[in-house]
Amino acid sequence: AELESFEISGLHPIQDPLEISYTFQTKTFAIPRKNQMVFTPNYIYSLQLPDYFRSANRTHPIRFTYGYLNELDLTVKLPTDWYVENPLLPDSLESPFGSAFQVWSSDRNELKVKSNYLLKGDDIPAGKYQDFKDFLDQIRKIDLREVVLNKKAGENFH
Repeated sequence: AELESFEISGLHPIQDPLEISYTFQTKTFAIPRKNQMVFTPNYIYSLQLPDYFRSANRTHPIRFTYGYLNELDLTVKLPTDWYVENPLLPDSLESPFGSAFQVWSSDRNELKVKSNYLLKGDDIPAGKYQDFKDFLDQIRKIDLREVVLNKKAGENFH
């Protein structure tokens, strides 16, 4: 991958929001599968919190000291003679803990993915822990949706 730009704002002087923006190019974003190419656009910024909240026996509240917003605005240049096979359905989720959404669009040459997730930053009592885990799992499911590319008719894939 080649990093084209990297910028941090809100760090010096310290101010809200802290924003980290970067642009990169890579030729190894998709994985070949039979006569297709498959990739997971949100994998590069997938919410990692579900990995930390797995205990079935939690008795103390979860305390977040602040809210959290993560946004992705991704443009994928499609290879010549390839198209997006699977439907690009929008997805959204609202919860007392936060929200998440994803919108995909494509034309002949590129796929655009816009998504974000927001955690409100409120304390989560132990009695709501399972609901919070379910919310995080639903976000993970949205994050890990695959895009399947197929070669247009008459083209061979090796």
